[in-house]
Formats: sequence, C-alpha cells, structure tokens
Amino acid sequence: MDPVSVPPTVGNTTGALILGWGFSCLFFGMLCIQVWAYYQRYPNDGVSYNILVVSLWVLEAVHQAFVCHVTWFYVVDNFGNLLVLLDPPVWTLSIQTLLGACVGLIVKICFGMRVWKFSKGNFVVTGIIIGMALAQFGMSSACRHKPCRPDAQSFLLI
Repeated sequence: MDPVSVPPTVGNTTGALILGWGFSCLFFGMLCIQVWAYYQRYPNDGVSYNILVVSLWVLEAVHQAFVCHVTWFYVVDNFGNLLVLLDPPVWTLSIQTLLGACVGLIVKICFGMRVWKFSKGNFVVTGIIIGMALAQFGMSSACRHKPCRPDAQSFLLI
C-alpha cells in the first residue's frame, strides 16, 4: 500500500506525540538526577554556577510542563478531531520551542566559555561554537514564528 494513500488516524498522528512526551519525561528525570548529583558532589562551587544550574532546571521544568500541555491538548482534549491539526498550533507549542532554544543557547555558550578557558583563549574555536549556537537559536526563533504545516487542501487529499 502506498504510504501517501494511508488515511490519517488517531494512531498515526498522535502516536509520535505520545512517544515524544514519554521520552521527554525520561530525559527530565535524568536531568533531575544530574542536578541532585551536582549539588551533592560540588557543594562549594561558586554562586554563579549554582544559579546557572537552578535556572536551567527551572527552565526545563517549565518546558516539561508545556510538553505535557501540548500532549494533553492534542491527545485528550481533541481526541479523534484530526481537523485540529489544521488550526494554528496551541500556544504552548510555540513557547516550548523558544524555551528549548533558549536553554540550548545558554548551555552552548557556557560550553564555549569552557572551551575558551581550557584552550587558553582560542578565539577561532570559541567563535565557531558561539556563532553556531547563535545561528541555531536564530533558526529556532524563526521557525517558531512560521511553522511548517500543510495547507487544508493537501491535508484532505491524503
């Protein structure tokens, strides 16, 4: 059977969302363990690192809450309503994308600062890392404002 001729069902449209939510919960649990281990192993780290770790954990907790809201909206509130996929995305989906991009930017800039410190000021490598982090953040921000969705006509032809 041609994959294009398979009609959309609840299983083949929301299954990936449920799997993504499950993996997101798993990774957030791993992050919680890492944060706990960090505070157990490095209690004498500077205040700036402690604030950075707590801030990233809070941002990820909010991100996880948004992932749960998106999943609930599409899988529970709109169960069986495939036409909701033609509407603009739920507001938390757009914000979670931007929030994830912000977390990624912070982590990559911190990584770039560590590379700069341990490479004794190598501006080339550090510049590439920072430049690519900023480019990824810019692309994530741009895609947040103009998501790629099929139009209603091509969706209904499936």
